[in-house]
Amino acid sequence: MNTTVIPDKRILITGSGGANDVMSAAREVVVVMPQSRERFVPELPFVTSPGAAVKALVSDLGVFEKLGEDPEFTLTGYFEDQSPGGKEAAIGRIKARCGWNLRIAHDPDQLALPRAEDLATLRLFDPDRHFLKD
Repeated sequence: MNTTVIPDKRILITGSGGANDVMSAAREVVVVMPQSRERFVPELPFVTSPGAAVKALVSDLGVFEKLGEDPEFTLTGYFEDQSPGGKEAAIGRIKARCGWNLRIAHDPDQLALPRAEDLATLRLFDPDRHFLKD
């Protein structure tokens, strides 16, 4: 994982805020982040924290998991989409925002959007909505 360098903008953020300690000591890690080609890259230009313990990645579009001993992520679920097009269109949008040739599970789960009460609970941890925009 890279949480300290933005190479295209030549920005270095001093320190990882303990991320390396957590990632190095945890048995399993779930990473949550917005999905874009700039974030879902095929190779990191800089490593802040080792990613071996990352077992799942949850984006605003879907859920990606390392299946079995495979070190690569596979799309195992996608969030219900509010725009038309169904499953194929949703998976197409996910692939378009992924910087590598994404593996797709045989029958990925259609996941419900978060309920209002779930979002309210999450927003207790992000009252200024730095991460949870709307």
